[in-house]
Amino acid sequence: MAQTDSNTSKNKFKHLLFHKRTLIEFMVKNGYKPADIARELGVNRSTVSRELKRGSVKQIIAGKTVLKYFAETAQEIADRKKANVGRKPKFLNCSEFLSHADKLMKEEKYSPDAVVGQAKDLDLFSPQEMVCTSTLYRYIDADLLRTRNIDLVSKMSRKPQNTHTRTNKRILGKSIDERPEEINDRSVFGHWEIDCVLLKKTKEKVLLTMIERVSRHSIIRLIESKTAACVSQAIRALQKEYGTSFDTIFQSITSDNGSEFADLTSCL
Repeated sequence: MAQTDSNTSKNKFKHLLFHKRTLIEFMVKNGYKPADIARELGVNRSTVSRELKRGSVKQIIAGKTVLKYFAETAQEIADRKKANVGRKPKFLNCSEFLSHADKLMKEEKYSPDAVVGQAKDLDLFSPQEMVCTSTLYRYIDADLLRTRNIDLVSKMSRKPQNTHTRTNKRILGKSIDERPEEINDRSVFGHWEIDCVLLKKTKEKVLLTMIERVSRHSIIRLIESKTAACVSQAIRALQKEYGTSFDTIFQSITSDNGSEFADLTSCL
């Protein structure tokens, strides 16, 4: 399902800060230097350097300690600093669940995956009071919990399981402001915002970015050009990749009124 905006400009998109962090994570993984990243984002190099320092966590890979930047980690740290202003960040809203998780992981040697699975199976917390397995690992990597990586008997990457079974319905609207309330209040997983960013370094190639509004999970794909055909091709590739789960995971996709999203509705 797609929702396009015919009268809302890009600069009114929300979560621009996190959006830029997902681009930083992508570019770091692809070998961009801080100066290159700063040039692409139109910010000072010192801004990028501070961001990399703040959002990088230590990981042990092949016996060596390395620093890896994660957009979600950087965002959570930034949210903590702003916790006394406005709406509470996810980290604070889930404090009871995180205390429960800390106890199980440190004292009973549960894995993060087992903690989340138990909480769901026993209905101990509502979805709004919990975080997913990957976010729990991020919190551990960022030292936001009492649990450390050394406390985990086994640390492995797992694909998140999607349990929503909503029937996918096509939603169209004239403005982002007219989206259904369930999208605006972030109560349901599966509503995404899509954008395209032209890379200055490659002259022509473009990053297609998609951010899920509840989990802040991001998908970034490199496409050949900022055209409707290339965007449609990327969406169809996602449909093939996710198979029968696509309609559940991507319940709506919201774009601005850029011409590159002209065929977004028809290809879904």
